[in-house]
Amino acid sequence: MSLVVWAVFGLGNGIREYRAAERAVAGDGRIGTFTASWLRCSREGCFWHGTFTTDRAESDPGRGVRLRGPDHETIVQGRRVPAIDVGLREVVYATATPPTPASEAAAPLIFGSLAGLLGAAVILLVVRRTPWSRVRRRPRGRSVIAACRGWVRGILEPDRWDVSTWGRSDVRVRVIRSPWRTIAWGTAWPLFAFFAFGLLAMPLEELPRTVEFEDRLVLLWFPLLSVFLTGMAVQIGRMLVLRPRMRVTGDAILLRDSVLLWKTVRIRREDIAAVHHKTGGYLVPGRYAELTPFREEPNLHLLLRAERRLPGRHLRWGNWIWLVESRQFADRPRLPRRDETYRRISLRVRQPERTAEELRRRLGQGPSVPVVRKPRFQPTDHFMDGRSSTHHGVGDRTITIKGALPQPVVARISNDGPTVLDATLHQTEHGRGRALVSMRAGQAPVRVVLADGPRRGDERYLRIRASGSWTVTLSGPETAPEFDSEIHGEGADVVAYTGPSGIGVLTGNTGAAQVLLRRPDLTLEYGSLHAAPAVWHRWRRYPGSPFRAVFAVPAGAMLQISGEGDWSLKVLPLRLAPGTQDLLDGRGVNHLRTFEDSVNGRDTEVLLYTGPHTMVDASYKGKKAITIHRLDDAMAPSSTHVIAAGRNERIEVRPWTLLQVNGDGGTGRWHLRPSR
Repeated sequence: MSLVVWAVFGLGNGIREYRAAERAVAGDGRIGTFTASWLRCSREGCFWHGTFTTDRAESDPGRGVRLRGPDHETIVQGRRVPAIDVGLREVVYATATPPTPASEAAAPLIFGSLAGLLGAAVILLVVRRTPWSRVRRRPRGRSVIAACRGWVRGILEPDRWDVSTWGRSDVRVRVIRSPWRTIAWGTAWPLFAFFAFGLLAMPLEELPRTVEFEDRLVLLWFPLLSVFLTGMAVQIGRMLVLRPRMRVTGDAILLRDSVLLWKTVRIRREDIAAVHHKTGGYLVPGRYAELTPFREEPNLHLLLRAERRLPGRHLRWGNWIWLVESRQFADRPRLPRRDETYRRISLRVRQPERTAEELRRRLGQGPSVPVVRKPRFQPTDHFMDGRSSTHHGVGDRTITIKGALPQPVVARISNDGPTVLDATLHQTEHGRGRALVSMRAGQAPVRVVLADGPRRGDERYLRIRASGSWTVTLSGPETAPEFDSEIHGEGADVVAYTGPSGIGVLTGNTGAAQVLLRRPDLTLEYGSLHAAPAVWHRWRRYPGSPFRAVFAVPAGAMLQISGEGDWSLKVLPLRLAPGTQDLLDGRGVNHLRTFEDSVNGRDTEVLLYTGPHTMVDASYKGKKAITIHRLDDAMAPSSTHVIAAGRNERIEVRPWTLLQVNGDGGTGRWHLRPSR
């Protein structure tokens, strides 16, 4: 706004200077004599200052003016020069050498043009990058009087005045703002108020005494600028005087912020899906509003089950002032807008962790009890429950397992010898076997799964090759170590997950690892690899490279891990918030990769599709193949798509569909692109 005022001032001054120079050249003015008194130099040049006395008034004492036209070097102190007064204050022109109109008007015209262009660019930038709310158009046929009546009814409606945040709150909550920013804006408030009053009063005093049109045009801009400054002063005054409040009652939460909201917001208890005190750990579609005028991080987040409108104040009434703290006008603060809907409301409170815990308890929400709507992994009976078979030996030996295995079993193998132990499983006595594990001397015992192959027979052969003593114990899944959040291990192992459904993150510092997802009876889910090696190509080329894999883990699943060294598995809960279909809650959200248009990668990842119902074109470029699992509400695979190298496949997806892509370990690249 100031740039626009300076632009009008510069352009008006340029026009005035041009007209004055034209009148001086034409001799249209009062003729008199200029007496030089002193020389003053500035950025505009060097000019003589003195007194000007008209020839018609003998008793005229003269007035202090500046002489324009002649070169300052041709005049000395005390010299009298014929001059003409064309009506400009404090300026007269030499009649012998008047300046050209173009030279006099060039500087102010250039200044005004540059200020106008810069002001227009700034205004355009603010308009384009500020999330303005849509203005409701007045319906056709509706008079201005009817519109004013509706506005008055909106002010007097009971919902605006009957709902109060004063009174006893079931949860002690104190909404806060940054003290340093409050002090800074409070210091600036008297300046805004003073300038708003001064700019409004200046035209009332100067307009009756102003003759030039350009001066009147400049003075008329001051009331418009004072309107903006008045709105800013009012909003800063509200921020200083009216403190935001939050009140928790038996059936609702009441929010009041006189700076950002024009009335109290009442959020029903059943409309709140979750409460968080940290940014992250949740994923919700739609917009969000931050009830803070400053560029500061909120620490209490209310996640709603459905979109909701907020009675936000219009930016044009002064709230745009809070956007000056943001590097990007649409970044922060996210002020509430009218005619927009929100799924998350964020604010700053004192003691956010305690407040969030008490709100969850008041709303009947457990802080760490995820909801699994359709559990698929349930404990089942196993033919070896409560039984085990232990075999001891020294050196090379073959253990014969008589009869078919109705269900896979867990084999615990320990190597007590001085060299490497290799274990293989054979379907026939002299046939080719499948490698199970290779253990170095002194390594901790490992667990592997023994299962029938595609060719079933009456006997199975477990062949041990070692140079020392060893022990093999066959048992059911109840011997697998249990964990509910995090477990560490070395080499191969079989573990039972007892926590809620979530996202598993497997990391290690040596080689690579594989994970097979098994049911509680140890049978394979879809008989396919669930989590592919994270960096298989690095394991081959650079032994000892770290690896990391992200995959879905259903509740009650058995995980068979095959690794070359130490590894760590952490499962972060992920759930659908109760009563919602699109609000994900839990720390596992931070490891999801969302996409709406297209996504590509190399390793195993869990994806969340947030776009509309469509078909996704899945392609793979590499030497092996990848597997894409569609996950259900329990994080278990509901369907599987195998994509070979160089092939494409179309997969139907709906909004908020979870997909797990099992990469080939980094040798190839997969790509998913929705077809619109």
